[in-house]
Amino acid sequence: MKSADLHEQIREINLAYLMLAQQMVREDREAAMFRLGIAADVAELLDGLSTAQVVRMASQQMVLCRFRFDDSAMIGMLTGKGRDAATRSTPPSSPPPPRWKRWPEPARSPSCEIKAFWPRLKISSARWT
Repeated sequence: MKSADLHEQIREINLAYLMLAQQMVREDREAAMFRLGIAADVAELLDGLSTAQVVRMASQQMVLCRFRFDDSAMIGMLTGKGRDAATRSTPPSSPPPPRWKRWPEPARSPSCEIKAFWPRLKISSARWT
């Protein structure tokens, strides 16, 4: 691949990324910050860029967007390759980790449950008062 072709492709991806990011920030700032992995000050800067500034930024010789996962294990999980390896590492007969263990509920009478959700509700034998 020629250097000129590479720079043109970088410019195109930068332009597409900046335009998408700017549109996302303008529609829903909080969701855009989460999805793009950017801080509030960067979102504010993106929102304020003019078209000429976006084009100028896109013309840089470096890619402006980057992968958010730097761990090869994370890439494997996202592509589905790591999922099989993760499930093969534990034998099928082993119990789930303790965080998945479901603890039995303590015995409660129905009136205790109602009082827990509606503390101001008074219950007499068969009437609600």
